[in-house]
Amino acid sequence: MPVAVNEEDLKMLVGMGFSEQDASKALEKHNNLQQAVDFLLTSATPLSVPPPQQPVERREQSIDFAPIEAKAVGDADFPLYAIAASGLPVSFTCSQQRILTIHNQRYARIHSEGSAVIVASQPGNSEYHPAQNAVQNVMIVLPQEVKLKLASRNLSPAHVKLVADLPRFLGVVRVSDFVWDEQDKAVMLRGSAKQIDMLQGLVTGINHMDDLICRQKQVLQSRLKKACD
Repeated sequence: MPVAVNEEDLKMLVGMGFSEQDASKALEKHNNLQQAVDFLLTSATPLSVPPPQQPVERREQSIDFAPIEAKAVGDADFPLYAIAASGLPVSFTCSQQRILTIHNQRYARIHSEGSAVIVASQPGNSEYHPAQNAVQNVMIVLPQEVKLKLASRNLSPAHVKLVADLPRFLGVVRVSDFVWDEQDKAVMLRGSAKQIDMLQGLVTGINHMDDLICRQKQVLQSRLKKACD
């Protein structure tokens, strides 16, 4: 059992630079001042201090930030894609908040035309150093307007709208406005130049399909007339 600690010996050991906790343990083990001093001096490690831990060498990391194509005012929020080599989460910021802001951590929302710089960052942790910021510039333009003429002799406006909306449903393009002009048999589209180009090809396909339907009708009418004669 530990013996009572002599207060005078304890004060002397503390005065010699030993901690009160270590001095108390030494006096409890050796009820003799000299033996307690010898014990403290020959101990491999101080009784109350854990052995030092080896520092962990942190590793480097980088960020791969995918380029962003030009967008148009009125486009829907779009996702940002960036991956840190460490696998740690990446954060996005944009200082031109009049033009573009970040929402839900990884989606960009367009507010007006202009050029915006989006910065991807990763602060690191106990295993990885902070990554060097990755930057992508995105150009926001005003949407273009175009009237695409449709043959539409056999396709109803509802059918035309369904076909024209298909790319939007598939996430290929996002058109801000779609208006059917019954008088001119045309579709009014409002979107970015790339969106307009893609839908022009789609309208060309619609017109081609319309021509095929007309030819088939003519053939059927001709055969029916011959049969009646």
